[in-house]
Amino acid sequence: MPLQFARIQPCLKSVRFWLVVFSMTIFTAAMPGRAEGQESNNVVAVANAEPITRKTLADEAVKRYGGDVLDNMVNRQLIMQECVNRGVEVTNLEVSDEIRRLAAKFGLSLESYLQLLQEERDITPGQYSREIVWPMLALRALVSDKVLVSEDEFNQAYVAQFGEAVKCRLIMVAERARALELNQQAKATPEQFANLAKKFSEDEASASVGGLIPPIRRYSGDTRLENVAFGLQTGDVSEILQLGDQWIFLQAVRRIPASQPSPQALPAIREQITDRIRDEKMRGASAELFTGLQREAKVVKVLGNPELSKQYPGVAAVINGEKLMVSLVAGECIKRHGPAVLDGEINRTLLRQALRTAKKQVTQQDVDTEIARAALRYGYIKSDGQADVAAWLGSVTESGETTQEVYIADAVWPSVALQKLVEDEVVLTEDDLQRGFASAYGPRVEVLAIVL
Repeated sequence: MPLQFARIQPCLKSVRFWLVVFSMTIFTAAMPGRAEGQESNNVVAVANAEPITRKTLADEAVKRYGGDVLDNMVNRQLIMQECVNRGVEVTNLEVSDEIRRLAAKFGLSLESYLQLLQEERDITPGQYSREIVWPMLALRALVSDKVLVSEDEFNQAYVAQFGEAVKCRLIMVAERARALELNQQAKATPEQFANLAKKFSEDEASASVGGLIPPIRRYSGDTRLENVAFGLQTGDVSEILQLGDQWIFLQAVRRIPASQPSPQALPAIREQITDRIRDEKMRGASAELFTGLQREAKVVKVLGNPELSKQYPGVAAVINGEKLMVSLVAGECIKRHGPAVLDGEINRTLLRQALRTAKKQVTQQDVDTEIARAALRYGYIKSDGQADVAAWLGSVTESGETTQEVYIADAVWPSVALQKLVEDEVVLTEDDLQRGFASAYGPRVEVLAIVL
């Protein structure tokens, strides 16, 4: 994660700081018609008279986010190629209408919905339209001729929503022998089923209310469970039934009669149920189609592969013979992550300037020492007590979300630089040592708390 200015500001009081950020430039990175040289020379920020160019921003953004962004762009390209091959088009109007529909589904205005996505999921309106809604609509359009809702499917969904239901109590345990024992007790004294559930059921949610569970309806879940529930009379206790790795049995509490919607409401209900079934089937068919496109595609990922980069200069990937250029991936990275990456680059620039002013430098040995210290801190220690640096770096990069180069640039180097800048001002006293020892190894108090 890029270093935030709040972390380095206290260490830069001696540096005369001024900064100009051309924010509009950031978001036009991927505009067509830019010459490569012109794009490279655009200045996106100036820190104490030291410019940061668009090329630097693009390179740093690709280092951090290029892999994820490329995967997304490859997937969209596969869908787009299939749309072209089949003559399918999804217009901007269709995308806008779908976003409005989704907003209305959640009871929000369009503006509130987009703002919520921005605040809660950090997705801009453009990114949402381009990367989520358009692919979804395109895949639906590609499978629309294969998705039909039969009368049987509608009838089952109608019964699941409005049909008769059975209110039941449930007891769940992990061991079959225990289930048999409790089942015998429940059959002997059915009126004690609720108490047995409270005491012995391992399903905490239902045990707290005497085993009561939501009403069971036809066509709404596990057929075996539905058959057991509907085969019981009020007060009856079922035989035990294995669900997954658990053993359960039921007691019927009462039958809930089927609902009878008014004739006037039936057309709207039919439309609602039909749309829901169609959406579910489209999601499944779309996922199947997309998996097929990925399986059959001929994709060569060049980005991050030095050998392939020599063979395909300036190319990020080749998708079914079509080249996707690094410049487009860089522009997409800047669209999504430009401000955060720029913040990090500005902060590193300010740190470098502060080090020059203080006539200090960060050496490779300093970096290696800091990595070893982090390894020890997080428990990556060899049998001889030395830091297991290789294992630590492996744990940092194993998720694929960062590389060793980015980890050093964003976490290790700034940390060492900050230490260099403040080391002359830090005095460690005996009292500091005593307090640190007491904090780590001193007496502790165990408490109980009530949080309201």
